[in-house]
Amino acid sequence: MRRRIPALVATVAILAVVTLVGLRVFGRKASLRPSMRTVLPQDVANSPALQDAYRKYKQRGGNYIWGTNDCSVFVSDYLLKRSPKFKWRLTTASLDSIYVNKYNLYDAGPPKSGDIINYRYRSQRTSQAAGHCGVVVKADKDTFVIHNCASRGLVIQPHRDFVQTAVALGVDRLNIRTLRLK
Repeated sequence: MRRRIPALVATVAILAVVTLVGLRVFGRKASLRPSMRTVLPQDVANSPALQDAYRKYKQRGGNYIWGTNDCSVFVSDYLLKRSPKFKWRLTTASLDSIYVNKYNLYDAGPPKSGDIINYRYRSQRTSQAAGHCGVVVKADKDTFVIHNCASRGLVIQPHRDFVQTAVALGVDRLNIRTLRLK
């Protein structure tokens, strides 16, 4: 019996450490995306351009594929439907550049339904420049962002949570651009 007590204590100690580490890791991730959920057809029902982008997202398999069905492809599909100026896919880098005026976009103030929200950051995984973008929608008095998330696919989340995620990635709030069509 005396030999089992140290083994039992060691097992309990290991389980406690694993549980605490797990809570810390999963708690941090959960705090970055507390209210993100999958986009439903009714989320895009009020916008023909969003309906079109949603339909194309589903036609491409309904999941995130970098370069084929990612956040900037979704936003490009949305903009292609809204403006004849758009002829090809934009990237988060092109949405962040000074060339947005070429596409009749301008930096807007507080986000309104139909705006594009975009930010650039340095990837912690690869140390390369990366970016993310989405479309702003209003529901009741709240502001949301529909975006194609690498880990979850096409999602909707409150604007404040989208911004909080950008800030957690090291983006200064001033570098989170809200773009509007002229």
